[in-house]
Amino acid sequence: MRLEDMREQFPKMPESMKRMIEQEVAVQIGQEKENDNPKVVTYKKRKKKNMAHRMLVASMVAALALATTVCAGVAYQMHNQKVGKYGLKTQIEGPQTAAESTENMADQTTEERAGKAAEYVRLEISYLPKGMVQSEEGKFSFEDNYMQGGVSMIVYQLTPEKTIADIENTGIAVSEETSIGGRPAVYMETAPAEGDSAENSSTEGTANENTTGAKKIYMIYAEHNYLLEMFIFPDVTKEEAFQIAEGVSITPTEETRGENVMQVCSWNDMENEAGKGEPETDESETLMTFPKEKMKNIHLIGGEISLDQNGIEATPGLTAIVSDVTISDNISSLSENMLEDDTKAAFDTDGNLLPMKVEYLKSGDGINTVDEVVETKEIPMKIVSVTVDYKNNGKTALSNVMFNGGIALLAEYGENMQFDAYMNEKPGTGDIWDCVNEESIGFSQEVYLSDVHGGERHNNYINTINPGETVTVRMAFKVPEEKLNEMYFTLSNYGGSHFYDETSLQLGYVDIRQ
Repeated sequence: MRLEDMREQFPKMPESMKRMIEQEVAVQIGQEKENDNPKVVTYKKRKKKNMAHRMLVASMVAALALATTVCAGVAYQMHNQKVGKYGLKTQIEGPQTAAESTENMADQTTEERAGKAAEYVRLEISYLPKGMVQSEEGKFSFEDNYMQGGVSMIVYQLTPEKTIADIENTGIAVSEETSIGGRPAVYMETAPAEGDSAENSSTEGTANENTTGAKKIYMIYAEHNYLLEMFIFPDVTKEEAFQIAEGVSITPTEETRGENVMQVCSWNDMENEAGKGEPETDESETLMTFPKEKMKNIHLIGGEISLDQNGIEATPGLTAIVSDVTISDNISSLSENMLEDDTKAAFDTDGNLLPMKVEYLKSGDGINTVDEVVETKEIPMKIVSVTVDYKNNGKTALSNVMFNGGIALLAEYGENMQFDAYMNEKPGTGDIWDCVNEESIGFSQEVYLSDVHGGERHNNYINTINPGETVTVRMAFKVPEEKLNEMYFTLSNYGGSHFYDETSLQLGYVDIRQ
């Protein structure tokens, strides 16, 4: 997973929440006196982050606890200031004073910081839970839930000679001061929405086994001035997360690529960049609508599509035909090699596809209140199976051919086409809810099931297609019944299922509307 994607999935708080925290901290600190002089606190502006991944945002805002580490003469401290009931402001302090650090920061221009050569590290893991495998550098998932869930890690470079940018979090459920592998660390879990089916923590501020949300760990590797940020998804327990973290080793390397080699990011630069320029607009809105004329390259079921340039590597002579589309609602329509444990969770005991549960939320401020579930309902779903025939029309064999398939829900609005979400309902007059959470169980319009598995990780690859040979792949998706008349199928390896993508439009969508 790319760093920018990871940062996007776990954004910092909106400006309105940040101002509330700043005001509250100022009041609290203003009441404290040291030698009859009020303490001074400075704040950095940050841009509002994209809120497209609403469920992950709601599940991953968290809090940090006090920790100190000393190694090679460099001391770091993480100081917490609780704000309201759920807000937290955390400062990471290096050995210099704030005044000296501010002066040094001013002396170093953005160009000088940008000109510094990128640093790389080798991140290695000595323990993984049974069934968990590495899916990317810094990303580990369970084999039956590949590329989803699990844990993801990012390594940051700290600058001990400068003030380190603050960490601000809302929606704290529990936080814990701890030590992992001899390193001071902080662990946090999130507060579930009030009225959520998940059990709430019975003891505020203390980690316990009843919380079931996403988690996060921070650890400081003082010997190299590194900060490890570890995102822990709900399918990993606290105990497993601690065991994984204990076995993480991070060492500098001159290599820039290779197994377990990843680039280090500057914590300060990441945070400082977020505070520059005008407030960021929500780019997801601009990517949801595009002129209808760009849909001119539309294919019908049975039409041949050239896939010569449908990925990172060229596949000359490769074509694809969507030969069949079927609709069902029972697990019997899927072959056994398409099913995993997480897929089976989408069906009842008789094999019937379960409806999608939807929660209507009244957003909390993350400081004194958390999100509240004010209404729930169920959306009938259907299994959409798409059969694709891949053929090698070239003269040489093609190896490790990556294939992708996704269903875009596209609706016409005048002269424009617009990507539709599972749920695009907006609150009306008198509604107290302001956002929607959609249950994600089993499979969806993007994370498909398929009956062909190949490549090194036994996932969406065809091992070999010889000249003149055809390989048939069957994919299955879960789509709301009411959206079957909006379905367009994309074979693009670049995406195009949820937002405007030029490559997908050039390749052409397949009209599979029912």
